[in-house]
Amino acid sequence: APKPARIVPGIAVLLGVLVIVSIALLTVVQQTKRSPAQSADSTVTGDDASETTTSIAVLPFTALSQKEEDRVFADGVAVNLLTQLAGITDLEVAGQRSSFAYRDQNLDLRTIGNDLGVSHLLDGTFQRSDEDIRLYIQLVRSSDGVQVWNQTYDAPLTDVFKIQDDIVRQLGRQLEIELGVGRYRERTSGEGIDPRAVEQYYLGLGYYGERMRNDVARFQAYDAFQNAVAIDPDFGEAWTGIAMVGSTSFGSPLSRDFEKFRREVSHAFERSFALAPENPSTHAAMVFWSLGAAFDMEAARVHVE
Repeated sequence: APKPARIVPGIAVLLGVLVIVSIALLTVVQQTKRSPAQSADSTVTGDDASETTTSIAVLPFTALSQKEEDRVFADGVAVNLLTQLAGITDLEVAGQRSSFAYRDQNLDLRTIGNDLGVSHLLDGTFQRSDEDIRLYIQLVRSSDGVQVWNQTYDAPLTDVFKIQDDIVRQLGRQLEIELGVGRYRERTSGEGIDPRAVEQYYLGLGYYGERMRNDVARFQAYDAFQNAVAIDPDFGEAWTGIAMVGSTSFGSPLSRDFEKFRREVSHAFERSFALAPENPSTHAAMVFWSLGAAFDMEAARVHVE
C-alpha cells in the first residue's frame, strides 16, 4: 500500500490561506470586468439563470463500449468542450462537478436543466474503433426538452480537435441566433500532433476531472499528460495539462517530493507559454501556481487579468 503523504508542518494553514486569497483575488478582478466569462469550475444556479438566458451545461458523454479508457476519453472530450464554451463572451457554463454529477442517473433532460438552472444542455455519445471515433452531439433546450441541433461526427482520432472546434462553431451559431452570444476564440487545431499523444492528452483530461474524488486519478492525469509530451514534445496543450494538475496538487501525494514536483511543473509552464502563450487555461493555472509555489500575489494578479 502506498505510504501516506508527508505533510509539511503548517501546510494545512498555508493551503487554507491560499484558497482564501485566491478566491478574494479572483473576485476582485472579475468585478472590474464588464462581462467576465464563467469559469469551467463554477456553477450556474437557478437564481443566476433567471438573470440571463445564455447558459449551458455539458453533460458527461456516454461511451458506448464497456472499456474504461473509452469512458475516460469521452470525459476528456466533454471537459475540453466545456472549457472552450466557458471562453465564449457572456455565455454562462455550469461547472463540471455539477453537470457530471448526473452521470448514469437516467433523468429527463428538462429535470437536469432545471436543477442546474441552465437554458440549454449539451449531451452526446462516444464510440471508438482503433484509430477512428464516432461522436454524436445534441443541443437540447431545457425548458421543453426540444432538440435544437444535433450532429454525428465520424473521423480519425487525430481530427478530434477539429471536431471540437466545429462543435463550438455550430453551438456559437445556434446560441447567437437564439440568445445573442458573442464570438469565441478557437484553440489549437491539432494538426501535426502525434495521435498517440492526442489519446494520452484526452485520457489526462478525463482523469483530471476525477482528481477531487481520489489521488489515484490525480496521478493518472499527471502521468497521461507526461506521456503525451514524451511522445510529442511540441504539444502545447499537454504541457498545459501538466501545469493544471500541478497547480492544484499542493499538499497531495503527487507533491511529496516537492523539489522534483516544482521543477517538473515549472518546466511545464515554460513550455506551455512558449508554445501557446494565449491559452487561458495556462494563465488560470499560473494564478494558483504563483500563490502556492512562491506566494507571489502580483504575478497571480497579472495572470488573472
